[in-house]
Amino acid sequence: MKNKRIIPCLDVNKGRVVKGVKFTNLKDVGDPAKIAEFYEKEGADEIVLLDISATSEERETMIDVIKKVAKNVSIPITVGGGIRTVEDAKKVIEAGANKISINSAAVRTPNLIKKISDEFGKEALVVAIDGKRNKDDNGWSVVISGGEIDTRLDVFKWAKKAEELGAGEILLTSKDADGTKEGYDIELTDGVCKTVDIPVIASGGCGKLQDFGDIFEKTTVSGALAASMFHFREVTIKEVKDYIDFRKKELINKIDFKKGSGLVPAIIQDFKNGQVLMLGYMNKESFNKTIETGITWFWSRSRNELWNKGATSGNTQYVKLISMDCDNDTLLIKVEQIGNACHKGHRSCFYRNIDGRI
Repeated sequence: MKNKRIIPCLDVNKGRVVKGVKFTNLKDVGDPAKIAEFYEKEGADEIVLLDISATSEERETMIDVIKKVAKNVSIPITVGGGIRTVEDAKKVIEAGANKISINSAAVRTPNLIKKISDEFGKEALVVAIDGKRNKDDNGWSVVISGGEIDTRLDVFKWAKKAEELGAGEILLTSKDADGTKEGYDIELTDGVCKTVDIPVIASGGCGKLQDFGDIFEKTTVSGALAASMFHFREVTIKEVKDYIDFRKKELINKIDFKKGSGLVPAIIQDFKNGQVLMLGYMNKESFNKTIETGITWFWSRSRNELWNKGATSGNTQYVKLISMDCDNDTLLIKVEQIGNACHKGHRSCFYRNIDGRI
């Protein structure tokens, strides 16, 4: 859960922050600039401003609101809604936004992603995707225009295409979960995380502290976005961060290093395709360095020293997710593997089959 972002979302309608359920039944929450300033003081990592009616009303996004918010906060601001051209994006950036978020316009004109990315850099472009589970329960489709239009585009295929066109981040909202406070859509979010190599922000459905812990433990999202529970003071951002830190420490403290004379086996798996890459051993020191650095460190039983995978070969393993088994004495670490995992030049150390009965 290292460096996971907590991001309040301000849905703006006619200059005011609003919140509803599944994009309807909107309630007035307050002034965007004042709310954004308050959230920054609470510890928010970023602010997302979404002009939820700009697209449906076919007008430009809320430039005045962006300027006021930018004057009040120093944390990054992402702005979406009503951005249809590079010129629209330029106005939003000049008004004080750090990142642009496009949704419906990207679906209607995919090349807009490339144009904005080329102009401002992929780090300044977020492609927002609203996904809805298909009626036949077979996958998810992209919906646009505030959820009013079902495009029948497959969410996973669209996320990958957006990345290929130049998106630097995906803001993924489950329309089924949005506003329900029943938890993030783990299955949908995990699927998108496994489809793209760029950061994914989870959105839609958060209603309790445990939901934040679940989304960070069960997927590789870079951050989690919420609105209702922050707006209505059901929980504070500080409480969320404290809870996540506590939950992480609680799990770490359960790892039983004593069983293996101070070592636990760590199974390394490709987070994209599930291939088992290697088996290493970690002591507390190497495990802590893995957590701290985000790359794998092990304990060499033959050399009696710490070693970092890729330090000499360049075949670095970037940690995506760490899980623990039911007996608390074995780790499963899902990684992005650069090059080969095996020191003998193979992708996986398990390249020799002894018996095959499948």
